[in-house]
Amino acid sequence: MGHSWGHDQREGEVVDGRYRLVRLIGSGGMGAVYEAEDRSLERRVALKLMHGSVAQGEQRFRREAVATARISHPSVVAVHDRGIHRGAPYLVMELLDGTDLGALLARGAPLPPGAARAVAEPVCAALAVAHRSGVLHRDVKPGNVHVTSAGRVVLQDFGLARLVEQTVITATDALLGTPHYMAPELVRGELPTAQSDLYGLGVILYQMVTGQRPFAPTDDIGPLINTVVTEGVPRLAGNRPGLPADLAELIDELTALRPEHRPSSAAAVLDRLGTPSAEDRIQLLSLVHDLTASGAAHRAPTRPEYLDVPGPHGISTSLVLDRSSVMIRLAPAGSVSGTVSLSSATRARLTPPEDAASRLREAVTLVLRGDDTEAAEMLAVIVEVSTRAFGPTHPTTLTAQFWRAVCLSRLGAAAEAVHLLARVTELTAEERS
Repeated sequence: MGHSWGHDQREGEVVDGRYRLVRLIGSGGMGAVYEAEDRSLERRVALKLMHGSVAQGEQRFRREAVATARISHPSVVAVHDRGIHRGAPYLVMELLDGTDLGALLARGAPLPPGAARAVAEPVCAALAVAHRSGVLHRDVKPGNVHVTSAGRVVLQDFGLARLVEQTVITATDALLGTPHYMAPELVRGELPTAQSDLYGLGVILYQMVTGQRPFAPTDDIGPLINTVVTEGVPRLAGNRPGLPADLAELIDELTALRPEHRPSSAAAVLDRLGTPSAEDRIQLLSLVHDLTASGAAHRAPTRPEYLDVPGPHGISTSLVLDRSSVMIRLAPAGSVSGTVSLSSATRARLTPPEDAASRLREAVTLVLRGDDTEAAEMLAVIVEVSTRAFGPTHPTTLTAQFWRAVCLSRLGAAAEAVHLLARVTELTAEERS
């Protein structure tokens, strides 16, 4: 049997001689997740430590590690390592700040349709890549969707993942998954398909745009399962004033009772979702920042984060912020490559003085703390000084404009915010050409 310790007694413990547990992030019936220090590579990671027997835990963790290793995409959480420590299986993943979608939805209020699209599009892109790799997630739900403070949306927890030929019922007839988000065919014990994952995405979308789950809360799983299988998700088309018709129709199709009535693939759903606009992403980012500022979300130092802002002619601008520098990455929309490479001479010529970089970091800290008015004023000065000293396409100028747009959006000046983002996109495209 695996060892069992109190969570508060484990902080400071070194796992497998390499990972020092820093603090508990969350825990559940199957295990706990810690922020940990990777002493070998000198970085912070998330370490999932499972309770229970080695045989059961190691099988699940191996499944999650192998499934995730087959998928390379910015919207899929990265898994670094796995092993067994004192009889307990563990899994090491990238550490994400921000919050999970479940915390955003716990407010009980609908998300703006644009913000819902900004969540659904990267989740759908992650599913498309997973399905092409022969991996079915099988537990698509809000708690497994994470949104970082930079607006990156990540699908995580592939612990129930299966290859396409494997079934959903265990040898002991235990139902695996979350009933509120499980497709009817999975509840009946049929083989999972790509359409089963798309059903989970559809229920998430339903909850985002309505502010509530499609099925009434209940502690009795029997009636819930019966409703899932026989009645299905209530239709939204024509019944939800203010919800764009195309989005309502897509949600209805994604949550159809029969898998053959759902879209044929995640790629087909991506085409219908379209690329979220800059305003959509700003809405989502504002919601995450508001939750983070309230102390209800997890904040942790991570590797540099990317926020893609759609631009003209299929170009997206990825703003990258880390603890010591600010950079711009350019890539075709939907691509994960194409980082701009500057010569060392050019970088030396364009590098701002240290006080400019530190002032920008101060301003971003104010934004993340929720001090939008003060941050907007500081960023306006930085934009003016940087434009005069380094030019309108310098990374400091563009990044300061981006964060000022975030502030303005949260202060109610959405039109000006969108204008600023459009200007950043235009200047970045010019720099690339």
